[in-house]
Amino acid sequence: MFPENVKSPQFSPSSKSVESPSIWEKCAEEIEDYFNHLVEESESGQVSDEILENNRSTQLDIPINLNPTQRTEFLRVKIGEARDVIRLKRREAKESVQRYSKVEWAINLCTSRSKDLEARLNEETMKRRDLEKDLETVREELTETRIRLDQNRTKLDSTLEIQRELLKKLKSSTMAKSQSEEQLGKMIHTREF
Repeated sequence: MFPENVKSPQFSPSSKSVESPSIWEKCAEEIEDYFNHLVEESESGQVSDEILENNRSTQLDIPINLNPTQRTEFLRVKIGEARDVIRLKRREAKESVQRYSKVEWAINLCTSRSKDLEARLNEETMKRRDLEKDLETVREELTETRIRLDQNRTKLDSTLEIQRELLKKLKSSTMAKSQSEEQLGKMIHTREF
């Protein structure tokens, strides 16, 4: 489930490989599996604790009415039970050390991931602030451009109005000139005849 050597550089919290999302996904699954394993162990561990409580006694109660052979057999059984309890305790101690190492590994991994995510969040926050500043600058420039466009449109409209008026005056002047030339031509023509 977990790496054998939880303190190896490959799985250390500062390792760059932990930053990879796929490795994090794999480790997250392992942590989830380990958590479920601990829950199952704690549920089954209640039974072994009850057995240990029944086997524990501060004094060895040797029945008085036993002959030496029975007494020796009784002590042999009690010593065997004591050895079983010692083996069980050693195994539990070893498992506790392994559990502690695994938990420490999981905590270090989660802490590393948390720091990585926090750093990314800070980086994204800084990028967002920069983008918001850029967006505000672009909005201001757009507003200024619209104002300039409106001013230019107003100037253009007034220029077009002046051009229309000048065209009307030019047409009327041209017509007046044509009529004057025509009248002048008629007058010259009538004087000659």
